[in-house]
Amino acid sequence: MATTTTTGRTPQRAEFLTLIVIAAVDSGLGPWARIRQHRAVLPAPEDAAVADASLSLDAADGAAYPITLDDIDRALHAISAGGVPDWDDRSDARMLVRDADTTDDATDIDAELADAIIQVAVFGQPVYEFPRRPLGRAWSWLA
Repeated sequence: MATTTTTGRTPQRAEFLTLIVIAAVDSGLGPWARIRQHRAVLPAPEDAAVADASLSLDAADGAAYPITLDDIDRALHAISAGGVPDWDDRSDARMLVRDADTTDDATDIDAELADAIIQVAVFGQPVYEFPRRPLGRAWSWLA
């Protein structure tokens, strides 16, 4: 799978988007997807190369989805702008995504949030509940 890049993406932005893919892959994503293959390149700070990543997964709906950094970028912009279906625009998660999207800092993007970002990249909204409800309580990053 070839990863496309947006013209003008800074090396810092590419690294930020790559770290989100890595967080999602390292967690294994939620029960909604099986990772077919992934690739992530994080060059050493002294290296002039630019970070890059791609991901291919099979979703519970039976379809295969290739995901590029451009897809992650579009999902972040959609979440930051607000109005993503089934995502509370006043939630802490949206504020974390908005702040991370603005600063290109993935420090606060954990596995659960990376999973939700991947869902927005694939479906345009979070479709599958993740994390699972603890102890029967309705709780989610998205609420």
